[in-house]
Amino acid sequence: NLPQYKMHEGLERKSKTTLWQFEVDHALIDCGMCYIVRCCDGSFFVVDSAHMYSVNDDVRIIEFLKKMNGGKKPVVAGWFLSHGHDDHVSKLNDILDYHKDEIEIEAVYYNFPPSDHRDAHHWGEPNHAITARFDKSLEENDIRIVNLHSGQHFYIRNLEFVVLCTHE
Repeated sequence: NLPQYKMHEGLERKSKTTLWQFEVDHALIDCGMCYIVRCCDGSFFVVDSAHMYSVNDDVRIIEFLKKMNGGKKPVVAGWFLSHGHDDHVSKLNDILDYHKDEIEIEAVYYNFPPSDHRDAHHWGEPNHAITARFDKSLEENDIRIVNLHSGQHFYIRNLEFVVLCTHE
């Protein structure tokens, strides 16, 4: 008896919901991650995006999404970023800067601590620069931002999300 999950009204099930742990390029750095979920309607939900030293992973992510979408322009229903470090945000920055016409991103979900947060000095200037570039890219590309907060409960297509904790 699996639980029945709510879907957007009128959403047609076209695909099997699938999770991939995308293999990021660790040749130059040993950190970074990216997970990709195909929603039941064929759109995608992406978690993080790989390190700036994961050379060409922006291209590889786009090519993977296109391949899984039968060669058509992929629709990303949501892109979640766990935190603003370069090994999680950098390739989304590159996608927004260099591949924005190859992908449709409906919304980006995150809640990064502000630069004046009590622990911000541990993150270093490179990470502050990455998140500043990220904020600018989202604004320039007019992508909807969903600022997450502890306790939020929401659905994206057939996927259910509960935000357990944010930095607040």
